[in-house]
Amino acid sequence: MAPPMALCSVSWVLLSCLMLLSQVQGEDSPQDALASGINCPKGSKAYGSYCYAFFLTAKSWMDADMACQKRPSGHLVSILSAVEASFVASLVKNSAHSYSYVWIGLNDPTQGYQPDAGGWEWSSTDLMHYRAWEKSPATVSNPGYCGSVSRSTGKRQRSYLVPGLFHPLIPHF
Repeated sequence: MAPPMALCSVSWVLLSCLMLLSQVQGEDSPQDALASGINCPKGSKAYGSYCYAFFLTAKSWMDADMACQKRPSGHLVSILSAVEASFVASLVKNSAHSYSYVWIGLNDPTQGYQPDAGGWEWSSTDLMHYRAWEKSPATVSNPGYCGSVSRSTGKRQRSYLVPGLFHPLIPHF
């Protein structure tokens, strides 16, 4: 049997990592600083108390999550409310990339063995209260257990990615 994250191992995704603003270093973007009262590195966007950035490098979900964790307090984005979901969806839809999906921090390390989708969790360990997710259609024969955002619809999905695809990722930090 494949390791728990093997089914999410290959997908082109836009990386999104989250970093606490008090630990953000780098060149500030004046527009982002004015919009939210916080300073984020150039190329990232502020929302709440975090900075969000796209990384167009092709990575598996596991590699994307590890890349985000290399940033101070960084991790793949956790979407905790409808407002934050709209913000992340707008980042994905308005970006210049051509990928269909973007990795987020949602995953199911139990690979569907928990009843009623009880195994799904955020890689950041944030509590899973917001649950507005599309589910895989029954026709997907070998679904993955990692979350993504669809560029075309802006909807958050779980268990929808098929192994063998690559996606960019969005970290928040």
